Amino acid sequence: MFRLQGRALIFGSRGGLGGAFYNYLSDKLGCENVTSINRSDHDFEITDEKNLEKIASKTCGPFQLIINATGVLDTSGNGPEKTINSIRKTSMIDIMSINAVGPALLLKFFSGKLDRDAPSVFVNLSARVGSIEDNKMGGWISYRASKAALNQIIKTASIEIQRKNKNAICIGLHPGTVKTQFTKNYHNRVESISAASSVSMLISVIKNIKFSDNGKVFAYDGSVIPW
Repeated sequence: MFRLQGRALIFGSRGGLGGAFYNYLSDKLGCENVTSINRSDHDFEITDEKNLEKIASKTCGPFQLIINATGVLDTSGNGPEKTINSIRKTSMIDIMSINAVGPALLLKFFSGKLDRDAPSVFVNLSARVGSIEDNKMGGWISYRASKAALNQIIKTASIEIQRKNKNAICIGLHPGTVKTQFTKNYHNRVESISAASSVSMLISVIKNIKFSDNGKVFAYDGSVIPW
């Protein structure tokens, strides 16, 4: 089991889930042990490689927990596509860049800051709809594809990262439908939970992570999400 201790690094700490993670970890670890990186305070831009490299050069590890709480559902203003006919190239590229390329860059520049002397975990927030096997309804093509790509990135990177650092674990987490600005249009359509409740459950999942779980994607209830 993973012991919640030491230092944590959070990307997207001004968002609904990122903020809830920051509040939870600041309470448990002490705010002095939680490093927060967000667009408002650090000119953080997840798709800007030079920007991330600069931030990484100024961020001192090691960290026992790194959480990427960034992501986007739609960039067109029209909501996720309901049909293949609604795909727009620019919007799809933007979503893929933010949800897949960006996290890959974070793994590139920050996975080396995971603790080598104690178990450490790198978390990217994923989504159940990124599961190809679990896709029973279709729709949401760009978002689904971006999260499926993210899951592959997590799996592939986890193998390399654990080879270099035997104490490192990389996983994806599905937070559920959380009552945040991110999902404001869906609160009345599906069962939703508060950001604080989601984070509390996600932390429980993290605490129960084993080295053999490296590369997997888990739901907030601890169940493994199929590829």
